[in-house]
Amino acid sequence: MKGFIFLIEYGLIRIVGFLINLLPFSLALKLARPIGNFLFLILKRQRNRALDNLRKAFGNEKSEAEIIQIAKGSFIFLVEFGVEWLRIPQMAKTPERFFSVRNVKLVHDAFKNKKGVIFLVSHSSNQEMMAVITGYLITRPVNAEVYAVARPIKNHMFYDFIVRVRGIFGTKIIDKQGAVRETLRQLKRNAIVAILIDQRVTEGLTTQFFGRPAITTSLPAMAAIRYDAPVFYVSLSRTPDLKFVFDITPVPVKKTRNQSEDVQSATQAFNDLLESEIRKAPNHWLWMHNRWRMPGEAK
Repeated sequence: MKGFIFLIEYGLIRIVGFLINLLPFSLALKLARPIGNFLFLILKRQRNRALDNLRKAFGNEKSEAEIIQIAKGSFIFLVEFGVEWLRIPQMAKTPERFFSVRNVKLVHDAFKNKKGVIFLVSHSSNQEMMAVITGYLITRPVNAEVYAVARPIKNHMFYDFIVRVRGIFGTKIIDKQGAVRETLRQLKRNAIVAILIDQRVTEGLTTQFFGRPAITTSLPAMAAIRYDAPVFYVSLSRTPDLKFVFDITPVPVKKTRNQSEDVQSATQAFNDLLESEIRKAPNHWLWMHNRWRMPGEAK
């Protein structure tokens, strides 16, 4: 029965993708607003979680009306994310029309140190689009490789499709299970490893995020400090003429004689950087994600 449900889900996604690609890109994106507002109304659990998270983050800074508008914007952003993702195979046919990257030389220079490169990725950008752009514009010109740490989803047919889309220009997947060993192995091979830093994890370090405790993966900080791998925060923006600009920002990582404190400090610094980026456009983050749930708390 479960396999049949997975098949139906996968089939519906492929049909929606086919229909989305029949529309002009601008029109498909315009549809995201009414669809996002509709989802905000009908998805009660996700709506309440988004509002609750926003009150935790901005309760002392923003009015209830502002919080509701940001929550609606987050649902619209999620639909836009889906529209963009479904169009990736089409855009990949003529990538030079759609993709550009700033500061790529910083990464190419970092490769010369043979320590690999760590990309900090978040849900405030379309990380699926970034996986494609990284393969096309950053690693291919210098014959390098890019890997993304990812957690498989239950629908294996849909997940296989996701992996194929990510791999259009060579991005490979590191399964979250056993990610530490494989991440370090790929860094030693001088590859890029992209790691999500805003996803709730069951094992990690307790950090502050918007003034509240949140469990955060220690993998990027540990790898950077132990193996001297350079770290870059990466983000993506869509221009009014429907092109995508990939931004690369180097992130300094402090090293002392106390490695555990350095890992904690760097992990907190990554969270602080992400928080500052989210504050610039709070509707471009997935507030319905249960980011602050601590071990033992109800889902």
